[in-house]
Amino acid sequence: MKVSPRPALALFAWIAYVVVFIGLFAALGVDYDEVGDSTGNAVKAIVIPVGAAVLVMVALTSRWGWWRAVMRDHPVVGHRWMLVIPVLMACGIVAGLANTDWGRLDAGLVIVLFGGCELVGFGEELLNRGLALVGLRGGFSETEAWLGSCGLFALLHAFNIVVGQGVGATVKQIVFAFLVGSVFYATRRITGLLAVAMILHGFWDFSTFVATSVHRGLGAERRQRRAPAIPVPAPRRAPRADRHASPGAHRPGHRRTGGCPARSNRRRGGGMSATDRTGIAPSGAVGRGGGSIPPRWPARRPAPSG
Repeated sequence: MKVSPRPALALFAWIAYVVVFIGLFAALGVDYDEVGDSTGNAVKAIVIPVGAAVLVMVALTSRWGWWRAVMRDHPVVGHRWMLVIPVLMACGIVAGLANTDWGRLDAGLVIVLFGGCELVGFGEELLNRGLALVGLRGGFSETEAWLGSCGLFALLHAFNIVVGQGVGATVKQIVFAFLVGSVFYATRRITGLLAVAMILHGFWDFSTFVATSVHRGLGAERRQRRAPAIPVPAPRRAPRADRHASPGAHRPGHRRTGGCPARSNRRRGGGMSATDRTGIAPSGAVGRGGGSIPPRWPARRPAPSG
């Protein structure tokens, strides 16, 4: 080793990972709950920030010369029956992937999620069960190093609040991350290889993300079906022209006239006049000029002479 392991270096590596990962995640503007909604979101929230953080971890491991101590454990501890721990976890991953409705997921999204999650497994294990564990072993007992490395792994997920995850969900994730981290620690100690924990970690995250993506897609479909339909108003028909109206009845500013003269007469205040009923003015009727209107009786033929 170029640099002797000590707890301060473990804490330095953890802070460097958090700053790079959370900083890029927040800068790219993807909400945590929407990471698995699209290929673009997965690239911005997983591939880019995790890839950058992994490069930093690889640089630190090489600079300190810790690759052998990080990747392998000597001697291997535990009994063979303890291998049931990683085997049970692998069975849970297979069951989750088998029950996934792959038809609801885009092939490009699946590929990006798989590659990104394996990158997460490599990076987070290199940090927590690698650099952090080796550094804590330089100043604490193995039990304290186990608790400390799993505690740092759990606190790493507390920063999901910054990128949009709810407080309640984050608290649950912190507790669950400590327990799962203990499983990865046991896997490293039993097999003697950090690579096994890296692979399990990547597949665990992959199964979680694809299940969440399918669940969010189904929820969106249910909300769309339950949404009330917006009524579309029927087209209004133009009013039909009055058959009794005069040709200029509907021009702006033109008073509607015409129609039945008797109906107009009744509307002005009276019954039908004699003229309206017979078409003949009665004797003695007064005209507009004041004179009488002669009755329009039919002319009589002159009597034949003789």
